[in-house]
Amino acid sequence: TDFPRLRCGIGNPEKMRNMVDFVLSRFDDDEIDKLNEMIGQAVEATFWFISDGILTAMNRFNKKVKSKDKTP
Repeated sequence: TDFPRLRCGIGNPEKMRNMVDFVLSRFDDDEIDKLNEMIGQAVEATFWFISDGILTAMNRFNKKVKSKDKTP
């Protein structure tokens, strides 16, 4: 149970009771765009992990992404 893993996610449901429906629902067009970008980043992170180790990969990729949807 103690092994490196790559976790990916897009958004979260508004209410916890909708978690199952949220997780099992189809991606909308905006989420598809995010998913395609995330897959590319996951591939790059995997290469960094293999070539330079987990700490280097984690330092490079474990960053909070600012939402573009929020307005000031």
